[in-house]
Amino acid sequence: MSELIKVLIVDDIVSTLDNLQKLLSFEPDIQVVATAVNGKEGVEQAKKVAPDIVLMDVNMPIMDGIQATETLAQEAPGRRSSSCRSRESGTTCGGLCSRGPASS
Repeated sequence: MSELIKVLIVDDIVSTLDNLQKLLSFEPDIQVVATAVNGKEGVEQAKKVAPDIVLMDVNMPIMDGIQATETLAQEAPGRRSSSCRSRESGTTCGGLCSRGPASS
């Protein structure tokens, strides 16, 4: 068996967190190692669990996904891949992902 891909999910909508966890549980090579409900908590969890991938919502309270991804890129460069999801246009998401740690 190959090494598990560790995923952190960050979203302020609890049902979205639950649904993404359920969806990813069907993949034998993926393990959700933590969840967070805002960007600040997401940054803290990312430092704690060192995920391979962060699924980050853009619009969240306390710290949004853009600021959280930029913080991770500065504080832990090259250590994590970041993705994002948004109900808004792909241009915001594309810009965020291009600034994420994976592009360092």
